[in-house]
Amino acid sequence: MTAVIFISDGDPTFYYNPDGYTRGDGNNDGNGGADNLKVCLDAAKNEIANLGVNYFYTVGVGKASDYVNLSDLCSASGVSGAKNFDGTNTDELTKAFSTIESDILTFLCSNVSIQDVLSENVEVVKDKDGVFKSLKIVVTGKDGKTIVEGDNKVTFQDGTQNVTLKAGYDSKTKTITLDFPAEYQLNAEYTYKVIANIDATEKAYENYRKNLTDNKDENEKGYKDVADAGTGTHAGEKGMYTNENSEAKMTYTFRGEEYTELYDKPVIKLHPGKLILEKEVEGLDSLTPEQLEQYKANLKFKIKVKTKNDTSLKEEEITLTAFAKESNGNEDSGSDSNTNRKNKYIYTVMEGINPGSFYEITEDGGEVEGYTWETAADKKSENGTIVKDETEKVFFKNTYSRKNIPLIINKTVEGNMSEKRKEFAFSITLKDANGAAYELSDEEIKDVGFSTKGEDQKGVYTFTLKDGESKEFSLPYGCKYTISEEDYSSSGYKTYIGEKKEENQKRTTEEETLTQKTEINFLNKKEVIPPTGVETTMTAWLLMTGVTLLLGAVFLLFGIRRKRFVA
Repeated sequence: MTAVIFISDGDPTFYYNPDGYTRGDGNNDGNGGADNLKVCLDAAKNEIANLGVNYFYTVGVGKASDYVNLSDLCSASGVSGAKNFDGTNTDELTKAFSTIESDILTFLCSNVSIQDVLSENVEVVKDKDGVFKSLKIVVTGKDGKTIVEGDNKVTFQDGTQNVTLKAGYDSKTKTITLDFPAEYQLNAEYTYKVIANIDATEKAYENYRKNLTDNKDENEKGYKDVADAGTGTHAGEKGMYTNENSEAKMTYTFRGEEYTELYDKPVIKLHPGKLILEKEVEGLDSLTPEQLEQYKANLKFKIKVKTKNDTSLKEEEITLTAFAKESNGNEDSGSDSNTNRKNKYIYTVMEGINPGSFYEITEDGGEVEGYTWETAADKKSENGTIVKDETEKVFFKNTYSRKNIPLIINKTVEGNMSEKRKEFAFSITLKDANGAAYELSDEEIKDVGFSTKGEDQKGVYTFTLKDGESKEFSLPYGCKYTISEEDYSSSGYKTYIGEKKEENQKRTTEEETLTQKTEINFLNKKEVIPPTGVETTMTAWLLMTGVTLLLGAVFLLFGIRRKRFVA
């Protein structure tokens, strides 16, 4: 709405022509040739007729006899209700401007209808039964006190009029309306409100996510729209528009003409959540870089995120390779042996997630040959709900320890000259997968009957075995062992490792890496073969010795008897 207040003495003496040049001679008596007053007055009338204003007022100062020209200007404006006021003294001026103020501020319009078409970013909230919540109508007076309020429809008394206001919502067009009686003229001292409970739509969060990379300001990240001035809490700030500007409007009739006023555009702020996946791996420090990369490629995460309305926001399968590494993998976990190290990885699943959205993350493929995955049975899947303005962190931790593998050492003694009760001495040297000495605990040493070689030979142990005896103990997967039996060749023994007594198995040392249950058979054989070529045994020698002794006894007895006979 536009109002013009024209203050003048009523005698125009100059004017501007269409080219912007000053015309007129400054006289108001007609001297100087042409009637200057008439020419200047006609120019003023033409200018005022084309202003297209809603209110036009003239205020005369100076001689009252000249005010007649100002009345002509009011007529030329074409504005219904245009007025001329005398400003001959202070009281008259005060009275004039008071009347003008009252005219302008008294907005006597009828056939009023208000509509607000919601944007794609918002929707009217539904109740638990899926019904749109009621619209609230509030009418307040000049002092801010409530005159009437109610849901969808209110009736109140305004002067002598009984007024009924109706609010409605068309869900198909997303249009909120507030209708007034056709004959009712708005009260200049009243404020009329229609209040709707609205919430951000899934589309708003979708738009927000699209905008995330375009705004570096963390507080305004994801927003592109800017609220108009005077639109409430977020005026002048970035956010999401709540209405369609060309459709949010008030239509009314004023002084017989129809008008449309567009509403300013407010914004809302969203309350997005964020989902982060954190992974920690502990105990795989002995893997080679190639093995670690293969492990990361095998370890998979299936991720699903969907809204509370079951709309899918994200469904993907990623491997640990996609994660950003938080540490360099050399963080000591506190172990004295420094064998357990931590690797932390972080993956941002999504930002700008609708509050109330559901997520599910499942882990698979974390098995590593030779290792026990201690947490595998406890936690391979996580799910939850996104909370507004919060960052949800899902944490998976895999702690690995090497499997213990049985190692069995058997002793067999054979041969006609072997000694079954003889104790054969062994030594075993143990190293871990990294080549460092592997030391057994005191309890393990006691259980298997080992003896240590001293502080200067860590990881080296000794023991003895007789025929038919064994030593069994557990070692970590990947442990390297070297087992040696003392050389008994000077005592006539041949030593074999394995089942067959072949030359290629004739040795006293076995060296290998333990990856599965292993039995090692040490065979010691001692035999004597006489020059006759007839193989004899210890039993044969004993029999021969027995026969010899028996013959000697017979010979001695026979000799004694002969002596007695001769005598």
